[in-house]
Amino acid sequence: MGSVIDLNQWGDLWKQFLDSLKENSFPNEEWLHHPNFSQKLDKALEWNMNNPPQISDIEELKQKIDTDE
Repeated sequence: MGSVIDLNQWGDLWKQFLDSLKENSFPNEEWLHHPNFSQKLDKALEWNMNNPPQISDIEELKQKIDTDE
């Protein structure tokens, strides 16, 4: 099962980790510094801050997807 990072719980510690990752990544991880990735990551982190973790009902999600097709 995957994990959800609750940024409200981790607060500045998560930002410090992310900044450290950006500053200390290896050359083969240049993708982390690509502007498009950084923008997407910032957007995802903002979404995570504004949407608390919740348990999903997989069958309900499947029905929604099937209905939208």
